Amino acid sequence: FVFHILPDPTGTSAIWAAQRVPDDHVSVVANMFVIREVDFEDSHDFLFSDSVRSVARERGWWSPGKPLDFTKTYSDGEYEHKFYSGRRVWGAYRLFGVVGLVESYTDLRVEAVYPVTAKPPSPVEVGTLFRIHRDYYEGTRYDMTKNLAAGPWGDPDRWTTSSKSVQGGWERSIGLFRTTAAHVVQARAGGQGSVLWFGPHTSASTVFMPLSAAASAVPTPYSTSDPNKLSRESAYWAHRYVFNVAKMKYSYAMKDVRITQAKLESEGLALVKKLDALPHGKESTGLINKAYAEHAARILREFWSLPDLLVEKYADGWLEDKSSLGYPDWWLEAVGYQNGPPPPPPPHSKKALLEEGRCADAAVQRCVGACPARGFASCAARCTQECDGAEVLV
Repeated sequence: FVFHILPDPTGTSAIWAAQRVPDDHVSVVANMFVIREVDFEDSHDFLFSDSVRSVARERGWWSPGKPLDFTKTYSDGEYEHKFYSGRRVWGAYRLFGVVGLVESYTDLRVEAVYPVTAKPPSPVEVGTLFRIHRDYYEGTRYDMTKNLAAGPWGDPDRWTTSSKSVQGGWERSIGLFRTTAAHVVQARAGGQGSVLWFGPHTSASTVFMPLSAAASAVPTPYSTSDPNKLSRESAYWAHRYVFNVAKMKYSYAMKDVRITQAKLESEGLALVKKLDALPHGKESTGLINKAYAEHAARILREFWSLPDLLVEKYADGWLEDKSSLGYPDWWLEAVGYQNGPPPPPPPHSKKALLEEGRCADAAVQRCVGACPARGFASCAARCTQECDGAEVLV
């Protein structure tokens, strides 16, 4: 079910409604109500409080016998800015494979532009949900890894902005730097039962760690997550640390992060499958706890090794201290690189050197005389190389 609730006018109870999500459908809720017309005659697909109708009738928002749009009636709509919710609904449905949805609208509260539920073209895997949690609209016109705001390294995050003199707004992506944690829950009857895939900190640099209902303990790295106190024992801090180090060369560094991320999540999927085969009962609980604890320790260890790898590889704008990564041409043009200091004047011609007296014996002697003992030979060679082939003046 999709479930919405808000206080009633008395402040002592609630107005609520729920709509069933068919087994082969998905639904997307992003900081805003999505339930539209409530079918009061369909007790299988809709549940609701009596106050849904009574409050709407008392306030003059609805008349008996007419459709009641729950979102239009009770939602405040999008906050922060237009598309704050709708873009994410559109973005998530797009990754589920639901096509033909509009990208724009006037008022999402009033206009039922997106379905409450939709059937994706193929079964949904947990990896699909991991990908949705990490989405920055890549490959669309709203791609946050593109354009000047993303910088030369395609950084999709936009720090919280509170300018009093510049009015504007950033796209609200699904993936977001200020995420405390993300999770995917599999409601299952077989094997170990339901599985929680838990990802501390932002989805972009987290690893979704599985933990089943059959376990009786939470691995230690996932029981420590004080955002104000760095801890090397905390998975939250391991992922947060990697995320912030990767910012120095985001489009490059995140490739390394994603390789480790994908490997560990694949291992997690394999682990769940392996533990599903264990016999049911208390005798398996210890084995399950141990297996998840070992997997958690491996995630912690590998992610704490990543920051050093990233610094070694990308420090000071170089790739492993061998070649400069430079800046992309589009960014150089956008920031006015071509308008910077001009090249130096061309080298003097031999004729000009002779006319200026720079090839006279006295001038060359002064140059050589100023050369330090260390590196004397190369310095002296530089004093005469400009005059090679010129007629020396005495």
